[in-house]
Amino acid sequence: MKLQQMYLSFLVAFGLVISVPGHCDELSERASMNKYVKLMMQTQNVTELEALSSTYLSTQARTSSGIWKLTVFNTAISLAFDSRHKGPAYWALAEKWARNWVEHYPESPAAHIAYAQMLLNHGWSFRGTGYAKDVEAQNWAPFAEYTQQARTYLETHKTIAAKDPSWYELMAVVAKQQSWPEREFSKLINEGLERYPAFYQIYFAAIGYYGPKWGGNAESIEKFAQAALKRTQSSEGFGMYARIYWVASQTNYDDRLFSDSLVDWPVMKKGIDDVLKKYPDNWNINNFARFACLSGDKKKTAELISRMDTPPLMAAWDQISDFQQCKDWAYAEQATSDKSLHTDTQ
Repeated sequence: MKLQQMYLSFLVAFGLVISVPGHCDELSERASMNKYVKLMMQTQNVTELEALSSTYLSTQARTSSGIWKLTVFNTAISLAFDSRHKGPAYWALAEKWARNWVEHYPESPAAHIAYAQMLLNHGWSFRGTGYAKDVEAQNWAPFAEYTQQARTYLETHKTIAAKDPSWYELMAVVAKQQSWPEREFSKLINEGLERYPAFYQIYFAAIGYYGPKWGGNAESIEKFAQAALKRTQSSEGFGMYARIYWVASQTNYDDRLFSDSLVDWPVMKKGIDDVLKKYPDNWNINNFARFACLSGDKKKTAELISRMDTPPLMAAWDQISDFQQCKDWAYAEQATSDKSLHTDTQ
C-alpha cells in the first residue's frame, strides 16, 4: 500500500507540467505535446514514448516557431522529473520509471537520454534553483555526485545515445555544472555541431556555459554567436545569431541584453527577418518586437507589432504595460512622421 501511495505521488508530479495558453500556434502546440507526453508517462506507455521520440528524431519535425519537436518532447520528459521533490522515495520511483524505459528499449537513444535527465534533475533537487551563494553547504556534494553519475551514464551509453543530438545538449549541461576547461568544452560542442549542425539546443546549451552566470562573459557569447552564424548561414541566414541572443536574454541578460551584452543589433535584425521568413509565428513576432523595442529601433518595433494578428502574448511581454509602452512609443514616431509628411504636401 505504501509503495502504491508513493507511486501515486510520483504521478501527481506529472500534473505539474506547465500549461500555456492556447491562443498562439506555437504555445498551443507545445501545450498539446506536453499534455500528451504527460499522459503517456502517467500510464507508463513507453512504447508510445519510444515511437514519438523516434519519429521526431528521424523527421526532424519543427514546431511553428522552428524549434525541433524533439526538444519539446524532451522538455516534457524533464519537467516530469520534478526537482522540487526532495524525498528519496520520489526519486526511487523516478529512477524505476526511467529504468523501465531503458529495459524495454535498450537500443533507444531517447530512453538513455531520459535516464540521464532524471539523474541531473535529482541533483538539482539538492541544489535548488536559487543563487549559488544561497545553497546550503551540505547540498553541493549530492549535486556534484548526480552530475557525475549523469556524465558517466551518458559517456557509457554514447554509442547508442549520441544517435540523438540531445546527447550533446545534456553533456553540455554536465560540462557547465562541472566547470570543464574551455578547450574540453569546445571539443564537445564542435563534435556535436559537426554531427548535428541544425539542432538548435546544442547552440543554446553552449550559451549556458559561455554566459556570465556560470563564469563566462559577453565576449565569449559574441564569439560563439559569430561562429554559429558562419556555420549555419547557408541554411539559416542570420537566423541563428538572433536565436542565440534570444536565449542569452532568457538565461543571462533579460531586459539588459542591449546594455550588458555585445549583441550587434543590425546583425540580429537581419536574423529576425530570416527567422520570420520561415517561421512567421506570433510567438516569434511578439518576442522579436520586444527585442526591437529594447534595442531602441522604433521603425522595426512598429513593423513587427503591426504583424501581430493576435492579442499580445504575455509569455513574451511579461506585462501588458510593457507591450503598450513599446507600441505607443513606436507608433508615436510613425504618427509624427505621417503628420510631417502631410503638412509638407499642403
